[in-house]
Amino acid sequence: MCLNTDMQWSKKEELNIVLLGKTGDGKSSSGNTILNKEAFTATLSSSSTTQKCESKSGTIHKRPAAVVDTPGFFDTDLPDDELRSRIVEFLIQCAPGVHAFLIVLKVGTYTDQEKEVVKKITETFGEDAFRYSVVLFTHGDQLNHGQTIEDFVKMNGALQELVDKCGGRCHVIDNKYWHQQQDDYRNNSVQTKKLLDTIDEMLRENGGNYYTNELLQKIEEDIQAEEKKIRKDVSGKVSQEKIREEAKKSVFKKYVIIFAGVATGVLLGAVLGAVAVEATGLAECGLAVWGIPVAKAAVGAAAVIGAAVGGAVGCDVTEQTESVSEGIKAVVKENYGIAKDMLQESVGLASVCTKLKGCNT
Repeated sequence: MCLNTDMQWSKKEELNIVLLGKTGDGKSSSGNTILNKEAFTATLSSSSTTQKCESKSGTIHKRPAAVVDTPGFFDTDLPDDELRSRIVEFLIQCAPGVHAFLIVLKVGTYTDQEKEVVKKITETFGEDAFRYSVVLFTHGDQLNHGQTIEDFVKMNGALQELVDKCGGRCHVIDNKYWHQQQDDYRNNSVQTKKLLDTIDEMLRENGGNYYTNELLQKIEEDIQAEEKKIRKDVSGKVSQEKIREEAKKSVFKKYVIIFAGVATGVLLGAVLGAVAVEATGLAECGLAVWGIPVAKAAVGAAAVIGAAVGGAVGCDVTEQTESVSEGIKAVVKENYGIAKDMLQESVGLASVCTKLKGCNT
Protein backbone atom coordinates (compact mmCIF):
# COMPACT_ATOMS: atom_id res chain seq x y z
CA MET A 1 0.00 0.00 0.00
CA CYS A 2 1.56 3.32 -1.09
CA LEU A 3 0.77 6.53 0.70
CA ASN A 4 0.80 9.78 -1.18
CA THR A 5 2.15 12.36 1.23
CA ASP A 6 0.63 15.10 -0.91
CA MET A 7 -2.82 13.82 0.09
CA GLN A 8 -3.12 15.70 3.38
CA TRP A 9 -6.22 15.77 5.53
CA SER A 10 -7.77 18.83 7.10
CA LYS A 11 -10.90 19.24 9.19
CA LYS A 12 -12.38 21.42 6.45
CA GLU A 13 -12.49 18.64 3.88
CA GLU A 14 -15.20 16.03 3.63
CA LEU A 15 -14.40 12.81 5.45
CA ASN A 16 -14.79 9.71 3.29
CA ILE A 17 -15.95 6.84 5.53
CA VAL A 18 -16.49 3.31 4.21
CA LEU A 19 -18.68 0.71 5.92
CA LEU A 20 -17.47 -2.89 5.60
CA GLY A 21 -18.88 -6.08 7.07
CA LYS A 22 -21.22 -9.01 6.83
CA THR A 23 -24.72 -8.79 5.43
CA GLY A 24 -27.19 -8.36 8.28
CA ASP A 25 -24.81 -6.76 10.79
CA GLY A 26 -26.33 -3.32 10.27
CA LYS A 27 -24.10 -1.40 7.85
CA SER A 28 -26.93 0.60 6.25
CA SER A 29 -28.56 1.43 9.59
CA SER A 30 -25.17 2.44 10.96
CA GLY A 31 -24.73 4.84 8.04
CA ASN A 32 -28.05 6.43 8.98
CA THR A 33 -27.05 6.70 12.63
CA ILE A 34 -23.67 8.22 11.81
CA LEU A 35 -25.19 10.84 9.48
CA ASN A 36 -28.20 11.28 11.80
CA LYS A 37 -30.66 10.94 8.94
CA GLU A 38 -32.39 8.27 6.84
CA ALA A 39 -29.81 8.25 4.07
CA PHE A 40 -29.78 4.51 3.29
CA THR A 41 -32.52 1.90 2.96
CA ALA A 42 -32.30 -0.51 5.88
CA THR A 43 -34.40 -3.58 6.68
CA LEU A 44 -34.11 -6.57 8.98
CA SER A 45 -32.97 -9.29 6.59
CA SER A 46 -30.27 -11.92 6.17
CA SER A 47 -29.97 -10.93 2.51
CA SER A 48 -28.15 -7.79 1.43
CA THR A 49 -30.46 -4.75 1.36
CA THR A 50 -27.73 -2.71 -0.34
CA GLN A 51 -27.50 -3.89 -3.94
CA LYS A 52 -24.79 -1.45 -4.98
CA CYS A 53 -22.30 0.92 -3.42
CA GLU A 54 -23.97 4.12 -2.30
CA SER A 55 -22.33 7.28 -1.07
CA LYS A 56 -24.40 9.74 0.94
CA SER A 57 -23.18 13.11 2.15
CA GLY A 58 -24.11 14.88 5.34
CA THR A 59 -22.53 16.02 8.56
CA ILE A 60 -21.27 14.29 11.69
CA HIS A 61 -21.50 16.80 14.51
CA LYS A 62 -21.20 19.65 12.00
CA ARG A 63 -18.29 18.03 10.14
CA PRO A 64 -18.88 17.36 6.41
CA ALA A 65 -18.73 13.66 5.67
CA ALA A 66 -19.57 11.13 2.98
CA VAL A 67 -20.48 7.61 4.09
CA VAL A 68 -20.09 4.77 1.58
CA ASP A 69 -22.43 1.85 2.21
CA THR A 70 -21.22 -1.36 0.57
CA PRO A 71 -23.20 -4.44 -0.44
CA GLY A 72 -22.25 -7.83 0.97
CA PHE A 73 -19.14 -8.24 -1.18
CA PHE A 74 -17.58 -10.74 1.15
CA ASP A 75 -20.46 -13.02 2.06
CA THR A 76 -22.82 -12.91 -0.93
CA ASP A 77 -22.52 -15.15 -3.98
CA LEU A 78 -22.66 -12.98 -7.08
CA PRO A 79 -22.09 -13.67 -10.78
CA ASP A 80 -18.66 -12.45 -11.93
CA ASP A 81 -20.11 -9.64 -14.06
CA GLU A 82 -22.21 -8.29 -11.20
CA LEU A 83 -19.34 -8.55 -8.75
CA ARG A 84 -17.00 -6.76 -11.14
CA SER A 85 -19.55 -4.00 -11.64
CA ARG A 86 -19.88 -3.52 -7.89
CA ILE A 87 -16.13 -3.47 -7.44
CA VAL A 88 -15.78 -0.70 -10.02
CA GLU A 89 -18.58 1.19 -8.31
CA PHE A 90 -16.82 0.79 -4.98
CA LEU A 91 -13.50 2.08 -6.33
CA ILE A 92 -15.18 5.13 -7.83
CA GLN A 93 -16.99 5.96 -4.59
CA CYS A 94 -13.72 5.61 -2.63
CA ALA A 95 -11.61 7.82 -4.90
CA PRO A 96 -9.27 9.52 -4.19
CA GLY A 97 -8.98 7.73 -0.84
CA VAL A 98 -10.59 6.63 2.41
CA HIS A 99 -10.23 8.42 5.72
CA ALA A 100 -11.72 5.57 7.73
CA PHE A 101 -12.88 2.00 7.20
CA LEU A 102 -15.54 1.01 9.72
CA ILE A 103 -15.62 -2.77 10.21
CA VAL A 104 -19.20 -3.35 11.33
CA LEU A 105 -19.93 -6.25 13.70
CA LYS A 106 -22.81 -7.15 15.99
CA VAL A 107 -22.51 -7.27 19.76
CA GLY A 108 -22.87 -11.01 20.39
CA THR A 109 -21.12 -14.15 19.23
CA TYR A 110 -18.19 -13.51 16.90
CA THR A 111 -19.25 -16.01 14.25
CA ASP A 112 -17.08 -18.01 11.84
CA GLN A 113 -18.84 -16.18 9.01
CA GLU A 114 -17.81 -12.80 10.45
CA LYS A 115 -14.25 -14.05 10.92
CA GLU A 116 -14.18 -15.11 7.27
CA VAL A 117 -15.45 -11.67 6.22
CA VAL A 118 -12.66 -10.00 8.21
CA LYS A 119 -10.17 -12.38 6.57
CA LYS A 120 -11.41 -11.37 3.11
CA ILE A 121 -11.21 -7.70 4.03
CA THR A 122 -7.58 -8.29 5.01
CA GLU A 123 -6.85 -10.11 1.74
CA THR A 124 -8.47 -7.33 -0.25
CA PHE A 125 -7.01 -4.22 1.36
CA GLY A 126 -3.90 -5.62 3.07
CA GLU A 127 -2.74 -5.33 6.66
CA ASP A 128 -1.96 -1.65 6.15
CA ALA A 129 -5.68 -0.88 5.96
CA PHE A 130 -6.01 -1.59 9.69
CA ARG A 131 -4.11 1.64 10.31
CA TYR A 132 -7.21 3.37 8.92
CA SER A 133 -9.82 1.11 10.51
CA VAL A 134 -12.18 1.23 13.46
CA VAL A 135 -14.33 -1.66 14.65
CA LEU A 136 -17.90 -0.42 15.02
CA PHE A 137 -20.27 -2.65 16.96
CA THR A 138 -24.03 -2.50 16.48
CA HIS A 139 -26.83 -3.80 18.73
CA GLY A 140 -25.25 -2.09 21.73
CA ASP A 141 -28.39 -2.79 23.75
CA GLN A 142 -27.16 -6.38 24.00
CA LEU A 143 -24.36 -5.25 26.33
CA ASN A 144 -24.90 -6.18 29.95
CA HIS A 145 -25.84 -3.41 32.38
CA GLY A 146 -22.78 -1.28 33.05
CA GLN A 147 -20.70 -3.17 30.48
CA THR A 148 -18.60 -1.15 28.04
CA ILE A 149 -17.69 -2.29 24.55
CA GLU A 150 -14.07 -2.64 25.70
CA ASP A 151 -15.23 -5.02 28.45
CA PHE A 152 -17.16 -7.04 25.88
CA VAL A 153 -14.18 -7.27 23.52
CA LYS A 154 -11.89 -8.54 26.30
CA MET A 155 -14.13 -11.59 26.69
CA ASN A 156 -13.21 -12.89 23.22
CA GLY A 157 -9.59 -13.40 22.21
CA ALA A 158 -10.29 -13.28 18.47
CA LEU A 159 -12.22 -10.02 18.80
CA GLN A 160 -9.50 -8.52 20.96
CA GLU A 161 -6.94 -9.48 18.32
CA LEU A 162 -8.98 -7.72 15.62
CA VAL A 163 -9.41 -4.57 17.71
CA ASP A 164 -5.70 -4.59 18.55
CA LYS A 165 -4.93 -4.72 14.81
CA CYS A 166 -7.04 -1.57 14.51
CA GLY A 167 -4.93 0.20 17.11
CA GLY A 168 -7.39 -0.56 19.91
CA ARG A 169 -10.07 1.52 18.18
CA CYS A 170 -13.63 0.32 18.76
CA HIS A 171 -16.99 1.94 19.37
CA VAL A 172 -20.58 0.85 19.80
CA ILE A 173 -23.96 2.16 18.70
CA ASP A 174 -27.49 0.83 18.71
CA ASN A 175 -29.48 1.68 15.60
CA LYS A 176 -32.82 1.01 17.30
CA TYR A 177 -32.79 1.91 20.98
CA TRP A 178 -30.12 4.54 21.61
CA HIS A 179 -31.40 7.47 19.54
CA GLN A 180 -33.30 9.17 22.37
CA GLN A 181 -31.33 7.85 25.33
CA GLN A 182 -30.15 10.36 27.93
CA ASP A 183 -27.50 7.95 29.22
CA ASP A 184 -23.89 9.17 29.02
CA TYR A 185 -22.83 5.91 27.34
CA ARG A 186 -25.86 4.26 25.75
CA ASN A 187 -26.45 7.23 23.51
CA ASN A 188 -25.83 7.37 19.76
CA SER A 189 -25.03 11.08 19.76
CA VAL A 190 -22.35 10.53 22.40
CA GLN A 191 -20.95 7.50 20.60
CA THR A 192 -20.82 9.11 17.13
CA LYS A 193 -18.97 12.09 18.63
CA LYS A 194 -16.47 9.67 20.17
CA LEU A 195 -16.19 7.92 16.80
CA LEU A 196 -15.46 11.22 15.07
CA ASP A 197 -12.79 12.07 17.65
CA THR A 198 -11.22 8.64 17.13
CA ILE A 199 -11.10 9.14 13.35
CA ASP A 200 -9.44 12.54 13.83
CA GLU A 201 -6.86 11.05 16.17
CA MET A 202 -6.26 8.14 13.77
CA LEU A 203 -5.59 10.57 10.93
CA ARG A 204 -3.16 12.52 13.10
CA GLU A 205 -1.33 9.28 13.90
CA ASN A 206 -1.09 8.61 10.16
CA GLY A 207 0.53 11.98 9.55
CA GLY A 208 -2.58 13.45 7.94
CA ASN A 209 -2.55 10.84 5.16
CA TYR A 210 -5.59 8.82 4.25
CA TYR A 211 -5.73 5.34 2.70
CA THR A 212 -5.07 5.63 -1.01
CA ASN A 213 -3.15 4.11 -3.89
CA GLU A 214 -2.30 5.02 -7.45
CA LEU A 215 -5.36 3.32 -8.88
CA LEU A 216 -7.71 5.36 -6.67
CA GLN A 217 -5.79 8.50 -7.57
CA LYS A 218 -6.04 7.71 -11.28
CA ILE A 219 -9.79 7.24 -10.93
CA GLU A 220 -9.99 10.61 -9.18
CA GLU A 221 -8.07 12.21 -12.06
CA ASP A 222 -10.57 10.73 -14.51
CA ILE A 223 -13.50 11.99 -12.41
CA GLN A 224 -12.05 15.50 -12.33
CA ALA A 225 -11.46 15.41 -16.09
CA GLU A 226 -15.11 14.47 -16.60
CA GLU A 227 -16.20 17.24 -14.25
CA LYS A 228 -14.29 19.72 -16.40
CA LYS A 229 -16.05 18.47 -19.53
CA ILE A 230 -19.47 18.65 -17.87
CA ARG A 231 -18.91 22.23 -16.67
CA LYS A 232 -18.33 23.31 -20.27
CA ASP A 233 -21.71 21.90 -21.30
CA VAL A 234 -23.95 23.03 -18.43
CA SER A 235 -25.05 26.32 -16.96
CA GLY A 236 -23.59 27.71 -13.76
CA LYS A 237 -26.77 26.76 -11.90
CA VAL A 238 -25.81 23.09 -11.66
CA SER A 239 -24.31 22.29 -8.27
CA GLN A 240 -20.83 20.82 -7.83
CA GLU A 241 -22.41 17.82 -6.11
CA LYS A 242 -24.57 17.11 -9.17
CA ILE A 243 -21.64 17.61 -11.54
CA ARG A 244 -19.51 15.16 -9.56
CA GLU A 245 -22.35 12.65 -9.47
CA GLU A 246 -22.66 12.78 -13.26
CA ALA A 247 -18.88 12.58 -13.67
CA LYS A 248 -18.78 9.44 -11.52
CA LYS A 249 -21.47 7.85 -13.68
CA SER A 250 -19.45 8.55 -16.80
CA VAL A 251 -16.24 7.18 -15.29
CA PHE A 252 -18.12 4.13 -14.02
CA LYS A 253 -19.23 3.30 -17.56
CA LYS A 254 -15.68 3.71 -18.80
CA TYR A 255 -14.19 1.41 -16.18
CA VAL A 256 -16.89 -1.21 -16.52
CA ILE A 257 -15.99 -1.40 -20.20
CA ILE A 258 -12.31 -1.68 -19.35
CA PHE A 259 -12.99 -4.42 -16.82
CA ALA A 260 -15.48 -6.48 -18.78
CA GLY A 261 -16.19 -6.76 -22.51
CA VAL A 262 -19.34 -8.23 -23.98
CA ALA A 263 -20.08 -10.62 -26.88
CA THR A 264 -17.35 -10.45 -29.54
CA GLY A 265 -15.80 -7.61 -27.61
CA VAL A 266 -15.00 -10.19 -24.95
CA LEU A 267 -13.18 -12.43 -27.43
CA LEU A 268 -11.21 -9.57 -28.91
CA GLY A 269 -10.55 -8.15 -25.49
CA ALA A 270 -9.25 -11.51 -24.33
CA VAL A 271 -6.72 -11.58 -27.16
CA LEU A 272 -5.56 -8.02 -26.60
CA GLY A 273 -5.75 -8.61 -22.88
CA ALA A 274 -3.41 -11.57 -23.03
CA VAL A 275 -0.93 -9.55 -25.08
CA ALA A 276 -1.09 -6.59 -22.72
CA VAL A 277 -0.82 -8.80 -19.64
CA GLU A 278 2.24 -10.53 -21.07
CA ALA A 279 3.85 -7.28 -22.16
CA THR A 280 3.34 -5.40 -18.91
CA GLY A 281 3.85 -8.18 -16.39
CA LEU A 282 0.39 -7.66 -14.92
CA ALA A 283 0.00 -11.42 -14.55
CA GLU A 284 2.79 -11.32 -11.99
CA CYS A 285 1.70 -8.25 -10.06
CA GLY A 286 -0.28 -10.33 -7.57
CA LEU A 287 -3.04 -7.78 -7.18
CA ALA A 288 -6.34 -9.32 -6.11
CA VAL A 289 -9.70 -7.60 -5.90
CA TRP A 290 -12.26 -9.28 -3.67
CA GLY A 291 -10.47 -12.56 -4.11
CA ILE A 292 -10.32 -12.38 -7.92
CA PRO A 293 -6.70 -12.24 -9.16
CA VAL A 294 -6.34 -9.60 -11.85
CA ALA A 295 -4.45 -11.92 -14.19
CA LYS A 296 -7.20 -14.52 -14.02
CA ALA A 297 -9.84 -11.90 -14.69
CA ALA A 298 -7.85 -10.40 -17.54
CA VAL A 299 -7.01 -13.58 -19.43
CA GLY A 300 -9.74 -15.97 -18.34
CA ALA A 301 -12.65 -13.59 -18.45
CA ALA A 302 -11.20 -10.69 -20.47
CA ALA A 303 -12.01 -8.48 -17.55
CA VAL A 304 -9.13 -6.07 -17.29
CA ILE A 305 -6.86 -5.43 -20.25
CA GLY A 306 -8.28 -4.46 -23.60
CA ALA A 307 -11.77 -5.75 -22.90
CA ALA A 308 -13.24 -2.46 -24.01
CA VAL A 309 -12.19 -2.97 -27.62
CA GLY A 310 -15.36 -3.77 -29.47
CA GLY A 311 -17.58 -3.69 -26.43
CA ALA A 312 -21.19 -2.82 -27.02
CA VAL A 313 -20.38 -1.59 -30.53
CA GLY A 314 -19.03 -5.06 -31.23
CA CYS A 315 -22.42 -6.52 -30.38
CA ASP A 316 -24.13 -4.32 -32.95
CA VAL A 317 -21.60 -5.07 -35.67
CA THR A 318 -21.50 -8.83 -35.16
CA GLU A 319 -25.27 -9.10 -35.47
CA GLN A 320 -24.72 -8.37 -39.17
CA THR A 321 -22.02 -11.00 -39.75
CA GLU A 322 -22.20 -14.75 -40.28
CA SER A 323 -19.28 -15.94 -38.21
CA VAL A 324 -17.31 -15.05 -35.13
CA SER A 325 -14.11 -14.54 -37.15
CA GLU A 326 -15.89 -12.14 -39.50
CA GLY A 327 -17.35 -10.43 -36.48
CA ILE A 328 -13.93 -9.92 -34.95
CA LYS A 329 -12.61 -8.45 -38.21
CA ALA A 330 -15.60 -6.13 -38.37
CA VAL A 331 -15.07 -5.01 -34.79
CA VAL A 332 -11.39 -4.34 -35.43
CA LYS A 333 -12.24 -2.23 -38.50
CA GLU A 334 -15.05 -0.40 -36.73
CA ASN A 335 -13.06 0.26 -33.58
CA TYR A 336 -9.45 0.60 -34.69
CA GLY A 337 -9.06 4.00 -33.07
CA ILE A 338 -10.84 2.89 -29.94
CA ALA A 339 -8.64 -0.19 -29.79
CA LYS A 340 -5.47 1.89 -29.79
CA ASP A 341 -6.80 4.29 -27.16
CA MET A 342 -8.14 1.59 -24.87
CA LEU A 343 -5.05 -0.57 -25.15
CA GLN A 344 -3.00 2.44 -24.13
CA GLU A 345 -5.41 3.03 -21.24
CA SER A 346 -5.09 -0.61 -20.24
CA VAL A 347 -1.31 -0.48 -20.27
CA GLY A 348 -1.56 2.58 -18.05
CA LEU A 349 -3.73 0.69 -15.59
CA ALA A 350 -1.36 -2.25 -15.70
CA SER A 351 1.51 0.09 -14.90
CA VAL A 352 -0.41 1.36 -11.90
CA CYS A 353 -1.02 -2.21 -10.74
CA THR A 354 2.66 -3.08 -11.13
CA LYS A 355 3.61 -0.06 -9.02
CA LEU A 356 1.11 -1.18 -6.41
CA LYS A 357 2.86 -4.52 -6.30
CA GLY A 358 6.10 -2.76 -5.53
CA CYS A 359 4.44 -0.90 -2.69
CA ASN A 360 3.18 -4.11 -1.12
CA THR A 361 6.50 -5.96 -1.19
